[in-house]
Amino acid sequence: MAKLSVRCVPEDEKIQISFEYGHNGGKARIYNSERLKIEELGRTLARIEANIRKFVEKKKKHKPNSDQPSSEPENGEQLVLELYHSLQKVGDEILVKDAFTDGAVFKICSTEFIVECNPPTVTSIDLPKSIMAGFPAMPKLQYEFTNLVDCKFSWSRLKMNSSSGKGGSKKGAEEKKSVESSLDLVELANTLMYTPTASDIGYHLKLTVTPCQGEMARHDRHLEETSKVEVTAGPEPCPFETRHLYTSVLTDKGIFRIVTYNILADLYTDQDYSRDVLYSYCPPYALEFGYRLQLLLKEIAGYNSDILCLQEVDRRVFTGDLFPSLATFGLDGYYKEKGGQVSEGTAIFFRTSKFRCIGQHDIIIKDKLETDPSCADILEKTYLYPVLKEILETRTSALQVLALESLDCTGHRLIVANTHLYFHPDASHIRLIQGIVALRHVQEVLDIYRKKDEESKVCLVFCGDFNTCPRGGMYEYFTTKQINEDHIDWQNAPEDQRVPKMNVTHNLDLASACGNVPYTNYVKNFNAMLDHIFYDLNTLEVERVIPQPEHEEVIQHTALPSVVFPSDHIAQICELKWKS
Repeated sequence: MAKLSVRCVPEDEKIQISFEYGHNGGKARIYNSERLKIEELGRTLARIEANIRKFVEKKKKHKPNSDQPSSEPENGEQLVLELYHSLQKVGDEILVKDAFTDGAVFKICSTEFIVECNPPTVTSIDLPKSIMAGFPAMPKLQYEFTNLVDCKFSWSRLKMNSSSGKGGSKKGAEEKKSVESSLDLVELANTLMYTPTASDIGYHLKLTVTPCQGEMARHDRHLEETSKVEVTAGPEPCPFETRHLYTSVLTDKGIFRIVTYNILADLYTDQDYSRDVLYSYCPPYALEFGYRLQLLLKEIAGYNSDILCLQEVDRRVFTGDLFPSLATFGLDGYYKEKGGQVSEGTAIFFRTSKFRCIGQHDIIIKDKLETDPSCADILEKTYLYPVLKEILETRTSALQVLALESLDCTGHRLIVANTHLYFHPDASHIRLIQGIVALRHVQEVLDIYRKKDEESKVCLVFCGDFNTCPRGGMYEYFTTKQINEDHIDWQNAPEDQRVPKMNVTHNLDLASACGNVPYTNYVKNFNAMLDHIFYDLNTLEVERVIPQPEHEEVIQHTALPSVVFPSDHIAQICELKWKS
């Protein structure tokens, strides 16, 4: 029996009805109708009947005279539309939302449809605008009443004439379809993400997505999309591929590999200033996020990380790209957006075979400063200075904190913190204040889990783009447990922001896991080590640090980003192990 699909969700006032029908065996078409949920069934059926009649009568007008019997209804012919629940006809006064229910039978004359509510649906497929051999192609999918696990994927390649599918006309779409159907498709893969090979160069890629209902693939609801671009050759070997030689296998029991990486948000590269000034040395195509994403996915996947901390993550990139793609590599992820109107933030991913999440404790740093009693001493001193107060109030930096439980080492828990502090070069004192507040919050989270289970070993790693080099005050505060009032970061603050007697301490034993390197951020007129992985010396120890790229590789294309580096930062990678 044919199906009539209904979309009816609590948050919408209307119900959507869709079915395919051809009167008396005539040419079928899809009819879509959107009606208020509280409309009476009789009015809805009358509207559907009018739509059908309008279509078939229009077809009749354009049909040449023929001796064959017509499949279209005459003007006076009645189209009988009825709806049944368990063989009982539904009355016209029943509300639409109560009439079109799962299993109901809809009739148009002698044609019957089984009603299904909210069937699994793939609503759109968006393939990358740039597809390169050797780099993952990740589609963006929109779907309802299903998930990616319950979908089947089929990638194929095909040749298309250069003239096919041009323009948005119906004729162009039909030409494109005819070209595709006339050529043999080569099946490639059955995965969500596909990495083209050299043999795919010059071909278009086609993806077919079929949602499933239980064990049954719903081929009647599949959706397909063909790439608008051909597969092209990728860039020269990327420097991160050399680093992959050190991370080609997963870590052993008791060891975990951790990566911190500022991936350079599209929000900041998609600007004239970035293209013309800040990153003017980078070809515009290599600055496009569609290009950089392919490099990022290949780079990140090859690190085989157990903990991945990212900064400058666009909200839509996390949802549409990173979360689904990294799930295929065994990682689960959480996102924390900055405060205010900025649509980027941080993300923490972890390998689900090694860890499970047992708590989330994110904050906006300035909110913590303003409302938490543990920061009252800092608030009282800093907010006495109006200019400093205004700066702190308007900083939107977030601190993301996850509590993870080890699955391969019983009794071990890991607090993972991730942040991106204020960037301004003359704001070391602001970053120092942010770091003090952030570390106090992390200390509180540690205390919570140590009190919850005194038998467990609770450890800490604190990652991020701190915008602070090893000689900076925030780095000194983290690694020496104190910062004194005479530190240069306090003294170099503008006079109207200089706070006296800022002697602050903490009791955590922290060290930098990757040590000190010349830089982790390299642009044309600036380079410094800004990204760090801090770890608890009492509970963890460094097993191995993954080497940095060679300097010659970094400057081969002037600076970062480039055609072979997707970000202006370099990922920091190390392996830690639990102390016995």
